[in-house]
Amino acid sequence: MHPRELEALRRWLIGPRPDRGDASGITIACFAATDPMVYYYVEQPADPLIMSVFWNRESEEWSVAGSLQRSQNPARFSRLHSIIASIACSGSGRK
Repeated sequence: MHPRELEALRRWLIGPRPDRGDASGITIACFAATDPMVYYYVEQPADPLIMSVFWNRESEEWSVAGSLQRSQNPARFSRLHSIIASIACSGSGRK
């Protein structure tokens, strides 16, 4: 699905944010507007990340729910990255 929220999420992810570090690309897994969480893969040289975010209705902005670095759990990271890549809604948003 390509919900209209995708563009707002893409702008938020690619826009200036202090927690983004040295990300060189982002892949967002497809999601429905009703999904409670959105998952995306952050390509970065040191240690890639899998992130989960949600739309915070109170603050009316995206909020980070959690993250997983490859070094924390390589097997789980690999499974999640494979899922995100197979259902990519938006690929390689570059910095």
